[in-house]
Amino acid sequence: MAKRQIEDKYISLVFIISIKLAIFVMASAALVSSIAALITLLILIFDLVGFAVARDFLDLVLGLEEKPAVLELLDIVEFALLTVMLLIFAFGLNSIFMQRHYKVTAFKIVDIDQLKRYLTGTIVTLFGTAFLERVFAREPELLLSGVGLGVFILALVAYIYVLIRYAEPEEEKQEESSE
Repeated sequence: MAKRQIEDKYISLVFIISIKLAIFVMASAALVSSIAALITLLILIFDLVGFAVARDFLDLVLGLEEKPAVLELLDIVEFALLTVMLLIFAFGLNSIFMQRHYKVTAFKIVDIDQLKRYLTGTIVTLFGTAFLERVFAREPELLLSGVGLGVFILALVAYIYVLIRYAEPEEEKQEESSE
């Protein structure tokens, strides 16, 4: 019996370490994404104000290409959405598996399905922004990209609809567990 308890403790320890590592990786990636958004914003400001020397230096150091201001703003929005998505995932994992709940009332994640719904909305917005960037860049085969994106978004909407429609209400879950 003691050997089984030791094995259970090791399994739970490995589980906790892996969840903490995943949360750390997601939070670090969110930090990197925010820094990238800040750098892109600085480049845009340098470009708009007219600091051509600073813009040329940053282009040389970072290897960036010259883009219109609208496309750079859309890049900033993409970085911000990616940051939000990574933070939602990190806080959601922490909330679900570590039983740590935050004081933000709109952000109470109690199960994986709720985390999926939060992430799906962010992913749809992120892909919509990427498609809008393609529209402004006037890329060829835009119609095909739009149809593919539309099919993807419809599949996600259908998934969320089925998830919400056939999910058990919380009251039924509590009644079953109390019996």
